[in-house]
Amino acid sequence: MNKPSIKKSRKLKSTAIILKLVVLIVTLLLIFYKLNDPVNFGITFINQLSHLKNNPTSILLIAVSILLMPINWMLEALKWQKLVNKNHNISFSNALSSVLTGLTLGFITPHAIGEYVGRLWRLEGNDKMKFIGSVWLGKVLQMMVTFLFGLIGVIVFYNNSDYELPVVTIITVLSLSLFVGWLILYFLKAEMSSWISVIQSYFRIVLTYSFKELGLVFLLCIGRYLVFSLQFLLVLFALQIHIPIIKLFAGITWVFLLKSIVPSFNFMSDLGVRELSALTFFDLFNANQSAVVVASLLIWLINILVPVLIGLYFVLKIKRGLR
Repeated sequence: MNKPSIKKSRKLKSTAIILKLVVLIVTLLLIFYKLNDPVNFGITFINQLSHLKNNPTSILLIAVSILLMPINWMLEALKWQKLVNKNHNISFSNALSSVLTGLTLGFITPHAIGEYVGRLWRLEGNDKMKFIGSVWLGKVLQMMVTFLFGLIGVIVFYNNSDYELPVVTIITVLSLSLFVGWLILYFLKAEMSSWISVIQSYFRIVLTYSFKELGLVFLLCIGRYLVFSLQFLLVLFALQIHIPIIKLFAGITWVFLLKSIVPSFNFMSDLGVRELSALTFFDLFNANQSAVVVASLLIWLINILVPVLIGLYFVLKIKRGLR
């Protein structure tokens, strides 16, 4: 009886692996295509790193960016604590370990599905599944902040360039956002039957949060966005990318917006998508391509890889407890 389902599961896994490889290859090809001198890019990349280590100011700026990393993930932990404490008491230290566990498991799964597993895994009690909606809500609110700043960045860019941004574009984007928000609320409130109602049950916790609670979490999302944007800005300064700061800000919001919109199938999280979006934007200002890629990779290393390795400790700790 189980053989067809096992075959189906293996087929789905194979399809997921193929999709990961396709997206990764396409992303790398697009990055290769964007480079002005792809053959010698490796040499210029290494030279850029060599110049970096010989510049005390650059080292200081990167050191400050590294010191901001714990603040980044502590804000995310505080956000998770506020969302969970609605129905379940959790200490800040447990919230932080949950966030890092989720980050580590999400790192190796498509669409960061492991993030849900990791965060719920560290909660106590038998009612963990009801917090699926809380994880989703935190991600949606952070995405809303990313989208908001991305829109501001696009407007700033067009106001400081020779390009024109039609007002109808802004109105269309905002209207679509409001419509999607209304659609989500309708889905959560509507009476559905069969398996759809089961899905609803995991997300209806979203409707229990007050505007005050949502506002607090939203402010934490803004705080976190400002922190990792400042980190990126400091690294760009360290790599001596000589672009007016207002355009650097627009570029940073562009990079984070595209990183959030473009689905990441590969096991290395958003690696590649970030570099491609950075190259696409900063190429408009003839920025040093190797410096842009180095800056993007450093941000990935500081904000993703290092916390993932820290989170691995909590993942291993859970596995030991299951034996």
